[in-house]
Amino acid sequence: MTGIFHTIRDPTFPGHTPTFSNVSSEIPIVIDNGSWQLRAGWGGEKEPRLQFDNLMSRYRDRKLSRTSTLVGNDTLIEVGARSIARSPFEQNVINNWDVMESVLDYTFLKLGIEHQDHPVCMTEPFMNPAYSRSTMTELLFELYQVPSVAYGVDGLFSFYHNAGKDSSGVALNLGHSTSHVLPILDGQKLAHEAKRVSWGGASSSSYLLRLFQMKYPFFPIKMLPSQAQLLMHDYCHISPDYNAEVSRVLDKDVLSREDVVLQFPYAEAVAQEKSQEELNQIAERKRESGRRLQAQAAIKRKEKAAEREKELNTLRRLQEQSSVLSKRDYQKVLQEAGFSDEAQLKAQLKNVQSRIRRAERDALRQHQHQQEDPEADLADVDVEQAFPLVNVPDSDLDEAGLRQKRNQKLLKANYDARMRAKADRAIEEAVLHEKQEADEQLRKESFSVWVKQKRELHKHLLDKIQENRRLKSELNDRKSHTSQMRMKSLATLASEPVQKKRRKGQSEDTFGASDEDWKVYHDVLNAEQLEDEGKRFVEEIYALEKQQLEYDPLFRPENTYDALNDPKSTLLYAFTRGVSPFDPESVAHSFQLHFNVERLRVPEVLFTPSIVGLDQAGIVEIIRGILQRHSTEERDKLIKNIVVTGGLSKFPGIVKRVENELMSVLPVGSQLNVYSASDPLLDAWKGASEWSVTEEFKNISISRAEYQEKGPDYLKEHAFGNPLP
Repeated sequence: MTGIFHTIRDPTFPGHTPTFSNVSSEIPIVIDNGSWQLRAGWGGEKEPRLQFDNLMSRYRDRKLSRTSTLVGNDTLIEVGARSIARSPFEQNVINNWDVMESVLDYTFLKLGIEHQDHPVCMTEPFMNPAYSRSTMTELLFELYQVPSVAYGVDGLFSFYHNAGKDSSGVALNLGHSTSHVLPILDGQKLAHEAKRVSWGGASSSSYLLRLFQMKYPFFPIKMLPSQAQLLMHDYCHISPDYNAEVSRVLDKDVLSREDVVLQFPYAEAVAQEKSQEELNQIAERKRESGRRLQAQAAIKRKEKAAEREKELNTLRRLQEQSSVLSKRDYQKVLQEAGFSDEAQLKAQLKNVQSRIRRAERDALRQHQHQQEDPEADLADVDVEQAFPLVNVPDSDLDEAGLRQKRNQKLLKANYDARMRAKADRAIEEAVLHEKQEADEQLRKESFSVWVKQKRELHKHLLDKIQENRRLKSELNDRKSHTSQMRMKSLATLASEPVQKKRRKGQSEDTFGASDEDWKVYHDVLNAEQLEDEGKRFVEEIYALEKQQLEYDPLFRPENTYDALNDPKSTLLYAFTRGVSPFDPESVAHSFQLHFNVERLRVPEVLFTPSIVGLDQAGIVEIIRGILQRHSTEERDKLIKNIVVTGGLSKFPGIVKRVENELMSVLPVGSQLNVYSASDPLLDAWKGASEWSVTEEFKNISISRAEYQEKGPDYLKEHAFGNPLP
C-alpha cells in the first residue's frame, strides 16, 4: 500500500440559498449565531431553514464596475470574494457590527419575513461580554423592530436537546473559536465551575496550516486556510494513546495505512520532440565545438611553450654574461633586467625550467592516457633500445639531443615506477591471497568464530566511518576542538629542533618502531585526506558485507552500510515523503504533500494544550477538576451525561478518548456515560428551537417595552442563559 491519495480541493459553491415564504405571525425566529456557521429557522421545527458560513464579502466586479455584497455561501461564487470575506466575530465575540448587520439582513430576507411580529431566540457564547449583548439587543429592537428577544448559550441548548430538561451532566462544547466545559446539576448550570479552553476549530486549522508551511518551506503552491480546514475535518482523528501511536506512526507498516498523499494541481511541461535529423545536427555541432576548443587549447599550449623557451634562452644568455663582464657591470645589467642580484636570476631560471619540465610531463601523461593498455608487455621492453640517450653524456649531445634525452629520462622514470608498482601489486596480491585462504579455512573449521569476527569487524568499520565523518565535519569549523588540536599538533611538529647531522656514536633514530609513532600523522590529517580514508573504509565494508550476505544467515540487506545510510530509511524521509515512491524529476511528485503525524498532532491539542505553548489545562483535566469539587452523589449525577458537542466533536475517537481518561481516575464501578451529540453541528439550534415554543421562553424574553424602559443592558437569567453580571 502507498497510503491514501487525496486531490486538494477548494470549498465549492453549493448553489444559491433558497428564499422561503413567510409563516404565521408570532412564531419565533431561532438563530444559532455561531462564529463558523449561522443556522436560522422557525421555532418548533426540527431542522433549520438556513445554514451558511457566517461571512460577508464586498466584492467589486471590474468588468461591470459594480460592487456586490455577498453573504454566506454566496462568497464562493467568485474566487476573489472568498479571500476577502470577513467574519462578524473576533475570537468568540462579535466585533464587526457592519458585517453582522449584513448577515442578519440576508438571514431575514431568505426566511421571507414580511412583518415585524416574530420574536427572536438567539444563541451566544458562554460569558458573552455585556457590551456585545447590549449592542445586539439594540440592533434587533432599533433596526429590525422585533417584538422581543431572548438569548441562550449554544452548549447548554445542545445539552438540553440531548439530555433533556432538569438533567445533570457536563456539556463539552468544542466550538470554532473556543471550547467550554459546562457542568449542569439538576437542570441548573454551575457557571462558577465552568471553564474555557482558548482553542477551537479555527485555531486547529490554522495550526495545521503552519505545520505544513514549516514541513515544506519551499513548496511551489500556497495552501489556503480553507483547504487546511477541509483537510482537518476529513482526515484528523483522536488517538486513544497519543504517545504510543505517534511513536510508531512513521513505521513503514503503520505509515502505509496512515499517510495521506495530498496532490495539488500542476501543469505538466510539454517538451518539444525533435526529429532524428535535428538531434544529429545538434550532436555534430557539439562535436565540432569540442574540436574547436581542443584546437584552441593546443595552439595556446604551443604559444606558452614557445614563450617559456624564449624566456629560458634569454635568462641563460643573461647568466652567460657573468663570465665576460665585470662584477659591477654585470650587476648593472641584472638591475636593468629587473633582478636585484644573481641569486634572484638563478631562482627565476630554476622556476622557468621547472615549468617547462611540468608541461612536458603533462604532455607525456596525456599521451599515455590515450594508449589502450599502458602496462601491456612491460617486462618485454628492452631498456637500452627504448631509452638509448639516458646514459649518453651531455657533452656528446647537441641542443636537440639534450631535449630528447630529457624526454627519455622522464619516460624511463615513469617505466621504472610502473615496474615497481607492478612488483608491489604482486606482493600485495600474494599477501591478500594468503589472508583469504586463512579466512576461508577459519570459516570452514570454526564457523561461529568466523561469524563473530565478521560482525565485530563490521561494527568496527561502521564506527570508524562515523568517526571519520565527525572529524571531517569538525575540521571545516576552525573553532571546533578537533581543528584546534590539529593546529596545535602542527605547531608542535614545526617547533621541534632538527639535527642536520648525526654525531658519531649517537643512538639510531627509532621513529616508526612503534605503531603509536604513526598516530601523529593521523592527528594532522586535513579534510581531503580524511575523505580518502573514509573511501577506503567504505571499500573495506563493501567487501566484508559481500561475505556476510553470502554466509551469515542473520545478516540481511537491511543491515548493510548502504541500507543504514539510505536517506529513504530515515525518519525525516518518512515524515516528508511517506512510503510512496518519490521521483525528484516528476512534476506531479513536486506538487505533493504528505499528511501523517499531523493527523494525530492537531486534535491532540484539546487534551494537551502545551503542545502549542498554551498555558491551560486540557478538556479531560478540567472535567476531572470539576468532579473533584463535588460529593460522590453529585459526581455520579454529573458523569451519567457527558455530552460532547460542537464541530470538533466530529473527530473520530474523541468519545472513546474522553471515556478512557476519565475511567482511569474514577472509582471502580462508576456509571460513566460519555456520548456524542446526535448532531454536533445542529443540536444547539434544535435545542433553542424546542425551547422557543415553551412558556418559559415567553416569560424570559425581553419585550420591546422592557427594552425601552430598562435599556439594552437588561437581562433575565434562566437555565440556558449566561449568568447575570
